[in-house]
Amino acid sequence: MTDYTRGADSALGYRWRADKTAIERLGLTPGRSLADRQVQASIIASLALHYDRPREAGESLGRVSYSRSTDHYDVPERYRSTPYSRKRVCAAIDGLAEAGLIVNMKALPGAHLQRDEAKRLQSACYALPAMMDRLKGLKLVDLVPRCPLILRDINGDLVDYAETERTRRFRKDVEETNAWLESVLVTIDPAADPANWRRTEHHLSARKVKADGSETWATVVPGQAPSVVRIFSRSRFDLHGRYYGFWQGLPKDRRGDLLIDGEFTVEPDFHWLHPTLLYAMCGHAIAHDPYTTGYWPRAAGKLAFNTAINAKTDAEAIGGLLKKRDETGDDGEPVWRYGRRQTGCILEAIKEANPHIAHMFGSDAGVRLMAIDSGMAGRVMKGCRKAGIPCLPVHDSFRVPARHEGTVTAIMGEVLASTLVGIKSKVSGTSIKTYRHNDTSLLAEPREPSLAEPAPLPAERVETPLAEPGYPVAEPVGEPLPEAVGPFLAEPGLPAAELEETPVAEPLGLPVAEPVPTPAEPIGDPVPEPGGPVPGTLSRTLYPPTLARPVVVVFSDPVVPRSFLPDPRSRPPLDVPGGAVSPFVATIASDIVMPSPSPSPAPRPRSAFDAPKERVWKIREVDGRIVTGPTMFMEPRARALQALGHDPFDFTTEGRVSPGL
Repeated sequence: MTDYTRGADSALGYRWRADKTAIERLGLTPGRSLADRQVQASIIASLALHYDRPREAGESLGRVSYSRSTDHYDVPERYRSTPYSRKRVCAAIDGLAEAGLIVNMKALPGAHLQRDEAKRLQSACYALPAMMDRLKGLKLVDLVPRCPLILRDINGDLVDYAETERTRRFRKDVEETNAWLESVLVTIDPAADPANWRRTEHHLSARKVKADGSETWATVVPGQAPSVVRIFSRSRFDLHGRYYGFWQGLPKDRRGDLLIDGEFTVEPDFHWLHPTLLYAMCGHAIAHDPYTTGYWPRAAGKLAFNTAINAKTDAEAIGGLLKKRDETGDDGEPVWRYGRRQTGCILEAIKEANPHIAHMFGSDAGVRLMAIDSGMAGRVMKGCRKAGIPCLPVHDSFRVPARHEGTVTAIMGEVLASTLVGIKSKVSGTSIKTYRHNDTSLLAEPREPSLAEPAPLPAERVETPLAEPGYPVAEPVGEPLPEAVGPFLAEPGLPAAELEETPVAEPLGLPVAEPVPTPAEPIGDPVPEPGGPVPGTLSRTLYPPTLARPVVVVFSDPVVPRSFLPDPRSRPPLDVPGGAVSPFVATIASDIVMPSPSPSPAPRPRSAFDAPKERVWKIREVDGRIVTGPTMFMEPRARALQALGHDPFDFTTEGRVSPGL
């Protein structure tokens, strides 16, 4: 067993496999089964890839870590491009070590479970130059992820899942995207600074220089064609779900040197995406910089905002920010320079700057926001695909040819707008629901009537029982109905004396209220009955809410007249003495004034069909039978009987019976 220290190891992967001649070149004994030989070829490919990786002077050879524990290989079948198992992996690596082709370092049992992360070790191996000399010109096959839809648990381990309509749709979208990306050629600008790039047969490394002069290198394996995988987390398909491709491992400045199909590229992104989504989820629209507090630096506010949104509690957010004091930013300064008390103050300042979403901080909302922005990224890529624009997603931004920047920005705007509409429709306090005009939920604050502004009459139908005097009543929302005079509605030019009572069909099982006669002369102040309204206050006589009958308003004491103004689109006001007023005026009973008859058009005779429609009608047939039924069926029958000279609403006379019956 060889002792070694923790290093920059790369895990044994499933994606690459060496040509079948590799086993013969190395002089190894081929495995007895096809699965054994596939494992040998995959391990040889991993060792060759990491040996090819660019290294700094003095840096150790690329090591491949692997596990000698059985539990490590309990991977769902859908992710296994290569049939790894403990027995096959250990046999293949031990065979390479015995042949003197690799250095194999076996970790002690349980070394990967140490409390101190720096002391956690796993078995690892790396190829020797003698092995690579034999493999010169070896072809490595890019298997591409067998399953581009990946689900991980809270620990990051791969999780199997049942196939549903959602998973099939997600996988189809990713596969269509990868099929589209196969035709996209990604290269490096020939004019780019060679000092910023390193290229080997399989690796691409980019340099990132910080303000203090220090530099780091990011290394990726591009593969034979650009492709993406979509990764969900916490064993749920509504959390995370972002797209990942090799280009995301490159520094942002270096991504600007990438060419797509030989064209220069730009990377438009969504501005304040997560804050915008949070505000929409809370029913608001963002209209300010969410990272500005007015006192603390904006950079500190932005980091505190994003950290708190992704934390499960405020304490976790503060702890996460304090850990960043050991990290160095691009400017060479610590990422976070504040103590615990100042960190708490910055977090509170961010909450005060964003009061509408203050409750979302420390709520672990980040993983849900990622699920939303990943869906948006999918729709943007689909829009680019339809427009014939090559596109490489980078979470909430997109690397596209510069000449298509305007089109892609427009597509992003459409996707954002539709997303916000969808979010607001779920959290909005309004709906397309029809409310009754007098619903208590729509009642306004009570207001005393004034002489300067006539107060409106109460709505025709009230669904709530009459309360004490002064109970607030909502104004009619739709087109108001005229005041009732007798059992029918008064029309302009129709005197009260000419209104004759016409029988109205009674609702099934419900009594019809007696009509109130039109007063022939002024009525004085009524004497209040025991328990009745107090003089000087407004009282209302209402019918049961289930009856569509007119409402008669009676004032027990002279008060300021109230004009029931109709909708301006219905009828023009009539000229009557005292100025232009509504054709329907309700004041105290002694002041009821009917408009003078209009010379034209001639008054239309009234009938039961002009009365408010009931849900159930009752009519009398020719033979005297009383028939009830819904209005939509009974009204045509009633009109047919009336055309035959029979009054279907006359319930006082006996029906005509055919002779002999």
